[in-house]
Amino acid sequence: MTMHPESTPPGARAHTMGDAFAVSLRLGVRLITGLLVIASCMWVGSGLTTLETDEQAVVLRLGEPVEVKRSSGTIWAWPTPIGSIIRIPASERQFEIQIESFQPSTRGLSYVLTADARVLHVSGTLTWSITDPVRYVATMGTEASAAQKRTEITVQRLFSAVALRLVLTHTLDNLLMGEKGLLQDKILSAMRQELSTGAHAIGVQVQRIDLTRELPHAARLAFEAADRSTAEADSAVASAKQAAGRRVALARSEAAQVLTEAQARRSELISSAHITVNPIRSAVRAQDQADRQQQLERLYRDSLDRILATIRVQYVDDRVPVQMYMRIP
Repeated sequence: MTMHPESTPPGARAHTMGDAFAVSLRLGVRLITGLLVIASCMWVGSGLTTLETDEQAVVLRLGEPVEVKRSSGTIWAWPTPIGSIIRIPASERQFEIQIESFQPSTRGLSYVLTADARVLHVSGTLTWSITDPVRYVATMGTEASAAQKRTEITVQRLFSAVALRLVLTHTLDNLLMGEKGLLQDKILSAMRQELSTGAHAIGVQVQRIDLTRELPHAARLAFEAADRSTAEADSAVASAKQAAGRRVALARSEAAQVLTEAQARRSELISSAHITVNPIRSAVRAQDQADRQQQLERLYRDSLDRILATIRVQYVDDRVPVQMYMRIP
């Protein structure tokens, strides 16, 4: 007997749809579970790291170091964001720094002064390695190349400070002619102490220092020339001060003389002006018109005579009896 859909009871159709939905739900759950398992496996697998023979690792968990792995091979730690693995050089691996300057960014500035004010050229090689991986990562950072560069700069600056301090406590003869290795042993001891317990404790240690101590011929000649130049400059400055003192004294004397002459000239000019003005003032103040006219005429002739005395051909005045004459030089 064949049943048609329209003849299926409503209850049977609802039961069939419920079964299909349950099957779909189970498949969806299984798919999501599978994806979560795969993602979890991939996430857990990302915590695997392979260490080389010259490497070691610091394991971080929630940003804090919890373990140091020193053996080569594959290691595992909780992946990000729970943890991470920081790979750094092994403690057996040593790095060298060429000491050519007391400043990491410059070259050729490794000349220092000794206790007796002499010049010493210090150069050589410094060897360091990592002794405390946790402190090294905490102070120098987690990026390998940047951490190594910062370490070299810090170690070289420490060497410069220690070397300058120790060289200043010894004479040149003691450093050059004394016990072999005296300076480098003292520098090595002081640097190890600073890197262990001092402010420069960054998880590394200096293993060896090989120094070359010498007084270059060119440097000696240069400093001698500098001393001579300094002496000549001091002498020139003293001579210049003496000459300046003499010039100042002479200038003051000449200024005083000029001032005196100017005051005398002023007095002379004032007196001459009074002599010239007084007759004019007297004539102007005269009460009698004829007397005033006579005084003014006399002043005019006197002034004219003084003027004509300064020229070669004298003046002919038409207001007086005509007289024409020439002044013979």
